[in-house]
This record gives sequence, C-alpha cells and structure tokens, in this order.
Amino acid sequence: MAAVVIDLDDGLDLKPNPPMPTIAPQSPLTAVTNPTVGNKRRRHGKDDPPQNHIKIFDFQQHIRVMAPDCDEPFVIHKDFAHYRSPYFKTAHDQHPGELMTFEQPDWSVWSRYIQVLYFGIVHIEKHEYHYTVEDLFDLYMLAEKLGDLQSMNTIIDATIEWFAESPPLYRLPSLQDIGHVFTKSAADSRLKRWLIDYYLHEACEQDMADADNVAADGLEDFWVEVAKEFVKLKMGRPRGRVSDVFGSKPSERLKCHYHQHSEEFPPCTSA
Repeated sequence: MAAVVIDLDDGLDLKPNPPMPTIAPQSPLTAVTNPTVGNKRRRHGKDDPPQNHIKIFDFQQHIRVMAPDCDEPFVIHKDFAHYRSPYFKTAHDQHPGELMTFEQPDWSVWSRYIQVLYFGIVHIEKHEYHYTVEDLFDLYMLAEKLGDLQSMNTIIDATIEWFAESPPLYRLPSLQDIGHVFTKSAADSRLKRWLIDYYLHEACEQDMADADNVAADGLEDFWVEVAKEFVKLKMGRPRGRVSDVFGSKPSERLKCHYHQHSEEFPPCTSA
C-alpha cells in the first residue's frame, strides 16, 4: 500500500469533540466509559433519553500511523480514531486503507498519546525536569492538532497537577518551554491560556529578573499576552491589593477552566 505523508500543520478544518473524564499521571489503570452520543433506538414507542444513547464502535478496521523515527506503525481502531479526532477522519477519508506517515512528532509522543486516547491516562516519567515538561507540552500539542478535545482536557489536567506537586524550584515553566508552546500551539490554545495565568500568578521577582537573559521564539507574543492580562485584572479591581488581584493560583480554579468543549457536549459537571 502507498504511504501518505501527513502534515499536522496543513490547516484541516477541525470540529470540537466531547470531553473525557480526566485521570492524573500515574493513576491506577481504569476503563474509559464512552460519552453518550446520538444512536437512537425505540422503546415503548419513544426514543430513549439522551443519557442512554451509547456509541458502538467497529473494532475490526484500523488506521496505521507511522512516526518519523519508528520502523513499525502504530495501529489505532479506525472507528474510534474517527470519533475522537476530526483530523484522523478527514485525512483517512481522503486516503482510505493507506499508511499515514507523520513527519512529527516522534514515536515517544505518539506512544503516550495513544495511551491517553484509549485509557485516559497520562504516563510521563518523572525524570529530569526539562524533558518532563517538554513531554507534557508536546503531548498536549499533538492532541490539539488532531482535534482530540477529550485527550486535551485529560492532558491539561495532568499538567496542572504535575506542576502543583513539583518541588518549588520546578513550579514555573521555563521560558524556553513557553516559547516552544507559543510558536507551535494553536492561537486559541488552552495550554497558552494556562501558561499566561500561571506565570502571571506564580512568578516571583527573581523569575522576572531572570527573564531578561532568555531569548526564545514565541516569547514576544507571550509577554504581550501577560501584559494584557495584567492590565485587565488590575483595571477590574483598581483599588484592590496586589495579593487580592493576583493571589488566585490556576491550580485552585475549577477543573473545567482550561478545558475545551463543544455545543453538543456541555462543560464538566464540576464546573
């Protein structure tokens, strides 16, 4: 079969997907219950209520995905992949039955993504700081480009928890990692939104002083957004103390604050 090279930045029109229950890193393995969807059937002459409409997947057909540094393809069930990712659906419908070869990211990111896709679990080894953060951000950006909102919500929750539980020295994303996100992520990315809030509320004077020595792509846009958010918060409470205005940590906000949802699937019940 012919190989089809897929560019994640080709601008395919993606439609939102429903949210998925989130599980923190290193949580016990649990089965993922599919959200309800509109498969209608009749009972006593009436349609079942929406909460009883369960999506039934065909697990006999597959999509083969080849990462750039991998000798063997990953195999994902076609029906499930189409349901979760409008990118997969659009790209695979254009080239049915063919191998989809992606130019990036590498196999480790794809492997972690498929773990999230099937089980709703973010598995990141807690090794050297920079690589752990880079793994989390790359994982989120892959799910984002695939249009998989369920995985995005799971990953952003895991990211927030990872930073909340990290030692004080590692509780602020590095400016190099932030620049990477602002260069590669979508314009309306919720990861960008979280990074702006996190730096605005968590950074200390020393962090701001150290920022003068950092040059990275994407940082100019980041600082503009931080400044705009600072002005908005301060103008909203002109007489408030700095601690009142900027004392709300992102990790203390409602779980759904950094999630994405569609009109068909409402925000989390915890919101």
